[in-house]
Amino acid sequence: MYLLSALLFALSANIDSFIIGISCGIRKSKISIPQILLISLITLCGTVAALAAGGELLCLFPLPYAEYTGKFILIIFGLYYAAKFTFMNIFHPIPQYDEAAVSCCLSSETDPPFSCRTLSWKSACIFGFSLSVNNLGIGLGASISGLHLIPSALISFTACIFFLLIGNHAGRCISFQKSERYADLCCGMFLILLGFFC
Repeated sequence: MYLLSALLFALSANIDSFIIGISCGIRKSKISIPQILLISLITLCGTVAALAAGGELLCLFPLPYAEYTGKFILIIFGLYYAAKFTFMNIFHPIPQYDEAAVSCCLSSETDPPFSCRTLSWKSACIFGFSLSVNNLGIGLGASISGLHLIPSALISFTACIFFLLIGNHAGRCISFQKSERYADLCCGMFLILLGFFC
């Protein structure tokens, strides 16, 4: 069961990595393998710090209260992301894409080839730190609810690498560009499931 919880945690904590990969792909910015590893390592540091801090906080609460507190935090985060998705789609409806125009834009001969424009190391560090900070609250809640540090950190690290790599390639696909705004909803659903099953 703890592996399922660790997987749900990794998916919810790293869905933003997929969005970063997509956004870079749309701009035809390639994220190199060393940069993906750097972003994932920085994110891993924040995740481990949050999980470790949650483990220390467990000593301050009786075990049943700590578990329910962690679950409550995760569910609150999940509801927040779901509400954010709902709010954005009420006041900012998902735009209709002109597939021909987008295809033309992505394949314009005046743009440099996809493989020739690489993400800067400064941007890679900024992405890593932003993802790391994003994982603090989720990691803290997951750890308090009893999630194991080592498997959760390793699965999260692997998921971050996978999402960045796949997202960067998928960014040039129109169908993925349309689904980008569903990231908050997916994240919210994963966190709510994690809160119930952790």
